Amino acid sequence: MIKIEKVFSIRKWETVQDSLAKTTGMAILMVDYKGRPITKHSGCCEFCKKVRSDEVLKKYCEKCDSRGGAEAVRENKPYIYKCCFGMVDVAIPIVFQETYLGAVMIGQVRTDYNDLERIASVPENKIIKEKLEALKDEYEQVRKLDFDKIKTVSYMLYDICNYIVERENQNVTGVHEEGFVLHKENEEMVKKNRIVEMAQKYIVENLENNVTLSETANICHVSASHLSRLFIKETGEGFSVFVSNAKIEKAKEWLETEDWSVSDIGYRLGFNETGYFIRAFKKKVGMTPGIYRKHRKNMQ
Repeated sequence: MIKIEKVFSIRKWETVQDSLAKTTGMAILMVDYKGRPITKHSGCCEFCKKVRSDEVLKKYCEKCDSRGGAEAVRENKPYIYKCCFGMVDVAIPIVFQETYLGAVMIGQVRTDYNDLERIASVPENKIIKEKLEALKDEYEQVRKLDFDKIKTVSYMLYDICNYIVERENQNVTGVHEEGFVLHKENEEMVKKNRIVEMAQKYIVENLENNVTLSETANICHVSASHLSRLFIKETGEGFSVFVSNAKIEKAKEWLETEDWSVSDIGYRLGFNETGYFIRAFKKKVGMTPGIYRKHRKNMQ
């Protein structure tokens, strides 16, 4: 069975919960389809904290959460109701691929609006009566909210949850739709990488010649336009930029290992004008070839 954690990142959602609880003044909790909490309780009021920590009373909370979620998914909208202890709560259904996973519960407030269903009741026995009597002060301190605000917040959160569910549903659908071509795409990617690698190898081995795009494309058995696109896609730079950078790297190597003059190195690499070679080298390296050579010798 799909779990709610597949759709929601619990850690990230708890951060959202905290912010929403502070902004709306309502407590927020996510439960599974059985009404069991799967996130921390953001903005939980003192009355509900004590009720939910009580071994006798907390099972009635979970029963209300479970029933509230079931009603919400049945109506396919936020279900606003009174819990068995008289609090106003709202269940926002989480349905993924036609499966009810759980609900986001908000509320723990009171309101003067009286036309709300009490979704469950607690047994009228002495133990429960005494426990609730002991929590009378905490109950009176529970925040009161206008019913219109409760409704507005409920539908806002409903829209947020639907957005998250829909986004995940699209991700999963996309994975399934693309799965049957994944192997073919991987093969195509390897093929493209090999073409670029072949081109790069040819360029580096022929830097002393004026390597052209069309010449390299012929070596790789592809069109010049196709090779140009592949270079940009696979390396992030154009063919001519790669050739120029490769020449500068070779120039750096020769400046360190050979006694050739700067103009001779430039000429060997296809730079017909020494001035152009010096400008290109300085633009890439940050210093002229002559200074680079001295700098490297001083470091040895």
